[in-house]
Amino acid sequence: MITAREKGRQLELIVGGGEDALTFLVPPIPAAAGSQLLADWIGVAFAAQTGEEAENTVRNLAQTALGEDNYHAIQDLRWGEQQDLVNAAFMWNVQGGGIDLVNEYLSGGLPKARETLLKAVGLWDAFSLLQTSLSSALENLTSTADSPDTTTPSGGETPSE
Repeated sequence: MITAREKGRQLELIVGGGEDALTFLVPPIPAAAGSQLLADWIGVAFAAQTGEEAENTVRNLAQTALGEDNYHAIQDLRWGEQQDLVNAAFMWNVQGGGIDLVNEYLSGGLPKARETLLKAVGLWDAFSLLQTSLSSALENLTSTADSPDTTTPSGGETPSE
């Protein structure tokens, strides 16, 4: 479980509860860096980057959003905790983000927060269209692969009635 709140100009993220809770303070990044964070994330979200390039971009997004010290400190956490911290820090620092988007992510998950962010920056319609196109293309590929083969083998005869 992760909780978030603003503490001064920083985002305070608390992992767990009780005596073994871990606290991370995420500093705000400059507006230009928040714009670059958004641009890089859109490149990955819209599949403009793939493979190793996308992996490097995602790693840089995490480092930028969390801050260098926090990025290294989370390496010993479980995968789900790392993922939630990175996403919360991203939602905090990205252009169009903030504490409301962090809380939306923590309560509603990534799809809902992604939708809110893309709507805030005017890209939701384009993203929805891309998702629909990709889903349709995938469905066509799947239905074609599942279709029975109705061709007549070469040199064979068509069955008579």
